[in-house]
Amino acid sequence: MEPHAACGHVSALQTPAVVIDTGTGYTKAGFSSEDKPRSVLITKVGVSRSELVPVPGAPLFHAGEEGSYPEGIVMKRPLVHSVVVDWDAVEILWHYIFYCCLKMDPTTHPILVTDSPSSPPTNRELTAELLFECFGVPALHVAHTCVLALFSCGRTSGLVVDGGDGASLTCPVMDGYTLTHALHRMDITGETLTHHLKELLRWPQKSSPHEEKLFREIKQKCCFVSMNFRKELQEGTSLMEYQLPDGKRICLGTERFQCSEPLFQPHLLGFSEPGLHLMVLKSLQKVEPDCRLDIQRNILLCGGSSLFTGFAERMMKELNQLLPAEMEYDILAPEQKKRRWYAPWLGGSIASSLPVFQNLWIGKAEYEEKGPPCLHSKCT
Repeated sequence: MEPHAACGHVSALQTPAVVIDTGTGYTKAGFSSEDKPRSVLITKVGVSRSELVPVPGAPLFHAGEEGSYPEGIVMKRPLVHSVVVDWDAVEILWHYIFYCCLKMDPTTHPILVTDSPSSPPTNRELTAELLFECFGVPALHVAHTCVLALFSCGRTSGLVVDGGDGASLTCPVMDGYTLTHALHRMDITGETLTHHLKELLRWPQKSSPHEEKLFREIKQKCCFVSMNFRKELQEGTSLMEYQLPDGKRICLGTERFQCSEPLFQPHLLGFSEPGLHLMVLKSLQKVEPDCRLDIQRNILLCGGSSLFTGFAERMMKELNQLLPAEMEYDILAPEQKKRRWYAPWLGGSIASSLPVFQNLWIGKAEYEEKGPPCLHSKCT
């Protein structure tokens, strides 16, 4: 794709910023100061004959259209475990967002993009190179998802528990700065749980985009987090029927809560990492005592896995057993569940609309003059 001519940095800041949260499973995109993303897309692009091609209407799809791509086109994921593995695919993804979804010219709007706190520092530099050189954006900012997620709840300090499609992690933030030394992550993700449900139901081992979508929907509509896993497993209750697209019905029993239990007991899937509740404790233990109180009073649950019914209650139960009785803590779990799912995007929408944020934009001229250090100093 050819670079576009950049407009003036100052004049571009008079237009609303574009906010893009590119996750492993989904990408959310929209404009600053809005309360929800305008577009939510499966993070996939079309591949033909081993080359990425921007097939009109096919490279990316809204979740409701997943699998509806032309014959001969297969889908490829630009991110694996929250880390970009294919920048050509990211370019096509963002091109589609700018011109087909948001119908805007990227040379006339500052762009805020998210970055996982577990990504390597080079990720930000490659992001800047792509946006400045290929899209000619006038200004950009790259922010960690955990910082923005807290900002969506009006906090600048706290501990984020993010159960996403690419990774499950706990990450403390203090005064808007990510404490990466205290970050913990495990590879039991939303996608892991979807495959686990398929195995629990003894589904034939074949895979298609339609099937992936089906099992995500079953997981989202039928599954929950148990408050007492062993007891409910012995009782064998919680039966529920689900009607498949072909009219057939399947019955789910203990699978409904067996699906989500590895978030708290990873060993059930052969993982040696601690569960999410233990990751919270380990992250808190790595925070300086003087900072710990502000952080433990704002434990934010976000990401797709946080939408399970019972997730917040189970987390509270586990932390009550783990943490000293005198230790004050509070869990933030927005009642409007979708706000948990797109919390980083919403935080970016709020932050980029504030007057104080205007000093944090990085223009192309500044980047060319100062290089990557300005990215790492301005983008916390």
